[in-house]
Amino acid sequence: MDENAAASTTAEALGVPSAPASTPEAETKAALPLAQTDPVADAMEASFWDESAHPGRYSFDQPPPGVQHSPQQELQVRQLFAEERLPPEIGRHITTLWNRALLNPPSHESNLAAMQQVTADISRHDPVRGAETIRLAQAEIQAIAKRNPAILDMLEQSGLGNDRWLIEHLANRARARANRGK
Repeated sequence: MDENAAASTTAEALGVPSAPASTPEAETKAALPLAQTDPVADAMEASFWDESAHPGRYSFDQPPPGVQHSPQQELQVRQLFAEERLPPEIGRHITTLWNRALLNPPSHESNLAAMQQVTADISRHDPVRGAETIRLAQAEIQAIAKRNPAILDMLEQSGLGNDRWLIEHLANRARARANRGK
């Protein structure tokens, strides 16, 4: 799959309108920085940063039976998501994977195997930008970890760091951040 097709597929998955077919005018516009008034840029912005995020907007599944629930820990997670301005659907995806990991925590060995598998899958899916996708996702996590170091343990303990959808979301978030000049 070429780079444009991969970008289109990712955009469709995120609910971002697809770009028109490539024309000289479209290519010139693509070379320019994204403007806040550009509807595609606005849709990208909305899919990566929820400016109205607050802890109460996140809806989490109940923890699995037998797992002790900590309202304080849940509030901390909600606050982290709000501080990072994560859209609620991203927060829900993360907590769904977290709950799944509580039932069956991955071992160090299974995390390594999953990391190798997801790296190979991403590289196979997008040979041109696969390594960049992984690097950008890691950079995004490091930026979050500067504000909340516990995120690194959370990713390792749960195996969330090996979720392809989350990796691609984080990489695209980093790309969108670069386009917005931050």
